[in-house]
Amino acid sequence: MTAGRALSETSLQLYFDHLWGKGTTQLVELTRFTRGVSRETWGVEIKNLDGSNRPTSLILRRPLESHGYIPRTLRFEYEIAYRLAKTNIPVAHPIRYEDDPDWAFDGREFFLREQIAGSWNVLNAVDPDPKYDAHRIALSKEMIEKLAMVHMLDWKALDFPAILEVPASLEDSGRRAVRETYRDLAQFQYEPMPVLAEVEEWLLDNAPPAPKIVLLKGTNGLGEEVFSNNRIVALSDWEQCSLGDPAQDFARTQDLLPEIVRNGKTIWSMQHALDYYRELTGITVTVTAVDYYRLIGCLDGLIAFNSALRAVVDGTEPNIRRAYYSVELSHNFNRRLLDAVYGRANQGQAFGTPDVKEGSAIVAADA
Repeated sequence: MTAGRALSETSLQLYFDHLWGKGTTQLVELTRFTRGVSRETWGVEIKNLDGSNRPTSLILRRPLESHGYIPRTLRFEYEIAYRLAKTNIPVAHPIRYEDDPDWAFDGREFFLREQIAGSWNVLNAVDPDPKYDAHRIALSKEMIEKLAMVHMLDWKALDFPAILEVPASLEDSGRRAVRETYRDLAQFQYEPMPVLAEVEEWLLDNAPPAPKIVLLKGTNGLGEEVFSNNRIVALSDWEQCSLGDPAQDFARTQDLLPEIVRNGKTIWSMQHALDYYRELTGITVTVTAVDYYRLIGCLDGLIAFNSALRAVVDGTEPNIRRAYYSVELSHNFNRRLLDAVYGRANQGQAFGTPDVKEGSAIVAADA
């Protein structure tokens, strides 16, 4: 048993002996990943001594010692992976969820999954030099193709309603997203934000109907997937998975939906991306709907930063990075919401795009 022991090569080897049998597996290396702030993540290299074909490169995920940025449980993340492993979606397959307190390192549950070889980054993916235009458009299409695969899944057959709230109707999809977001925010809000009450009313009144209820990945693009040779070999970071309008995934895609203008002509844009998506799925998503969900993305940012501030306030992780994200960026998101809602409302427009980089509500949370 490893109850009470810190996670180490020795304690993890004891666990593998328990899990697969003594003498069947040798732990070769245990390395903590520094990137990412939603979970504590470790790379694990093993050697199979029994001729087994179990993966030899693994990932161990467990909750942070302090409060994380994303208010979803580790078990929720595992349940997503468990269901997706039954599909053709490129994901890292889960191996085991360990919640036995006798084997919890430092008293924390964890799960193991396979590790997919690749990188979170792609060379020249955001380089504005015209010589990379074709490369950037190809990356954009790659992201859209993978989102299309996710959106075309039969989420009912995969039992996602057991872990995700189902919108009551196409018309209620946007309002459901708003209600869920505000419920999450209420758990972590550390100071009054009066403007959010009026923003909530505006969002509920202006929610667009969904063209189809689909499984949403929730956080997409650079920093969120595993790439190899400019292709996505694993869709990662599913903590914000939900059911709803496909526009929401476009609103939360980082860096891979660029606008490229050459000699006064737009050769790639959000509209081009949505047109390509319609070719793949037959689903029509509007730029207006994407703009709407970018506003909800600002609220997601507020949730992440308010959640992170709890670790600063209670002293479990009092670092300046968290304090900055939680205070300064929360203030900025409040301003952007105010500007977007009231600026467009005063102009008589239904929706507007906040002055915020694509997906930036999530970028800072997982940088």
